[in-house]
Amino acid sequence: MDESITYVVCFDNAGNDSPVTNVSVVDYLPKEVTLIGLGKETPSGKYDAAAHAYTWTFSSLEPAETVCLDLNVKVNKDVDPGTTIFNLVTVDSDETLPSTASVESITYRNPLNLTKSILGTPEGQMALVNSDEPVTYIIQFDNDSSFAVTNISVVDILPEEVGFVSADGGTASGEYDPSTHTCTWLFPLLEPGQVMRLELNALVNSNLDKGIVFTNSVTIESSETPPTTASVDAIVGDGPLTIQPMIIAPDIIRRAGDMYEIQAIAVFPAGTAKNDIADVLPTLYPGAITASRHIVFGSATRAKVIALFDKSQLLDAVPGYGQVTLRMVGTLTSGKSYYCEAKVWITKFTGN
Repeated sequence: MDESITYVVCFDNAGNDSPVTNVSVVDYLPKEVTLIGLGKETPSGKYDAAAHAYTWTFSSLEPAETVCLDLNVKVNKDVDPGTTIFNLVTVDSDETLPSTASVESITYRNPLNLTKSILGTPEGQMALVNSDEPVTYIIQFDNDSSFAVTNISVVDILPEEVGFVSADGGTASGEYDPSTHTCTWLFPLLEPGQVMRLELNALVNSNLDKGIVFTNSVTIESSETPPTTASVDAIVGDGPLTIQPMIIAPDIIRRAGDMYEIQAIAVFPAGTAKNDIADVLPTLYPGAITASRHIVFGSATRAKVIALFDKSQLLDAVPGYGQVTLRMVGTLTSGKSYYCEAKVWITKFTGN
């Protein structure tokens, strides 16, 4: 709904050896649409609002002559999905009998926006993962329509190359079914503009050969929207560099306090040089928050990164109160990524 349709009306005088005169073309618009205009090459006619019909008249149509008319309409917002829209057009002339043509269309709503990614993978790159190491799948979806959708179902199909660990990160917890190797989340309602972020933690099977590629896919649908699917691939190789622990300052964050920048500090293991850290701003999850700036310290054998993130953006991404796991993902000059995490508390009365 709330989308445009162009009706194309074509007629010709191919069956006659002489012109036909006083040609009248009447398009009876369905009540489910609103007229918005004509095509660029379409001559003007007359719109009758009471009849919801558009009429063109032509003085004559020569033998073998063809005319095509474009009529642009917009489907009304309040039309229910699954509604059949019936458009009828009639052409007549002094020399010919009336001729009628029709077309039907069925309304639907656009699917919800859905993305799937692997935590720690730079955008646009295939994820590199190690055997017998964890991988976190990120599922994000939103409702960019002007109406709420109901009975939302999210089903993630895990590949056979990984084992399920947990699905309790992000906005809500999912339920794992070992018989189908799937994880499902159910939501009664998604308001206009609402964004949801889910996390699915898995463990890559041991003894997988390097170069094996596996795919994880997820499908979302609702009572008002059709199903849509997103997927992400991973290849067994050298996965992201994991750094533990990360330090967050402050680690107790008061939701109602002053707005400021949160520090995330990552100390790299020995052997990672300052020059190994790419000059790319890290990202903080949840919320996929890009650092406002970062500073790289160190030497040829050791490195440390301090990244600053906006507190208000973090609070927008984390509803409510309680303990939250923050994860920072950055980029190395080799093209690989680095990954670290820490727990903080979001509070109502204490903290900064």
